[in-house]
Amino acid sequence: MALIEAIIGRESEQRRLLVKVGQATYTIGTQGSVPNSVSREHCKMTIEVNGETGSVSNVKIQNLKAANQTFVNGFEIDTKYIDTNSTIQLGRDMYLVDLEQVLNYMRKNVKIEYSISNLQTIWEEYDSTRIKLQLDEQKKNNMRNLGGILGGVGVLFMFIPELGNLRWCATALSVIIGVVFFIRGMKTDSSLTVKLHDLDAEFRKKYVCPNPNCRHFLGMVPFDVLRQNSGCPSCKCTFKKE
Repeated sequence: MALIEAIIGRESEQRRLLVKVGQATYTIGTQGSVPNSVSREHCKMTIEVNGETGSVSNVKIQNLKAANQTFVNGFEIDTKYIDTNSTIQLGRDMYLVDLEQVLNYMRKNVKIEYSISNLQTIWEEYDSTRIKLQLDEQKKNNMRNLGGILGGVGVLFMFIPELGNLRWCATALSVIIGVVFFIRGMKTDSSLTVKLHDLDAEFRKKYVCPNPNCRHFLGMVPFDVLRQNSGCPSCKCTFKKE
């Protein structure tokens, strides 16, 4: 839940209804539509906004000065929790506030922060799997290389007369062992390229912005680097500092 506070009053020159949320302002109505009985800082409205759904709750309105008059459903109030369909009127002239417009503007100024803690596990699993695939491929390369070396050693036995008839046995044994290692090194369910392609494709589906309205892929950025970023580069939402 995000808590949003707005000051509502009359615009000084154009005399429209002015809604201020922090440094941001929004005007409602046409020039001269707000009577002078509405002060420039007439009342304060506070709401809670659900960052996931955008729903508004706990709407409270407070009259800011004793000289002001704020009415809810026809009754003058100092402070009151109201419904989103309540009738709000300001000043002795009973200026009718467009509550829906006010709430919509306040909702737009909500700074929603999204947690990215789940992305840590996704990155760690992806990174460890990628390293394992590369190490497995390196082992297969080593076995293929060893097979070639053993085959070469077997050929060398043929040129050692001192071994007599044993040289043929040694040569045959070395070649057989070399072929076995070579074949074991060649065995693989699929090529490394295909496995890495599938791994990357699955990673791109999961390593995304937590904003349900965005889901933009955050790139091949390690989680330790990602959590140092302020937010999503696509939708500009803010990441929680956890």
